[in-house]
Amino acid sequence: MADAIVLITTESDMVSEAAKCIVELDGVQDVYSVAGDVDLVAVVSGVLAQDRGGGECAGMGAADDGDGGH
Repeated sequence: MADAIVLITTESDMVSEAAKCIVELDGVQDVYSVAGDVDLVAVVSGVLAQDRGGGECAGMGAADDGDGGH
């Protein structure tokens, strides 16, 4: 198992509702409301590729954040 820290930005009037929805997702351990450039921080646990029998980098790919890789 591995943990990831996920930084989430949402509409200011949707922070509480977004947190309630996110914490219900599989693998989400905790969701925190924070001040600063992001609105929420989620702690997500998952199975590593090597734990599933894949290679060290099996299944890994870059997330598409819409900026063309910049």
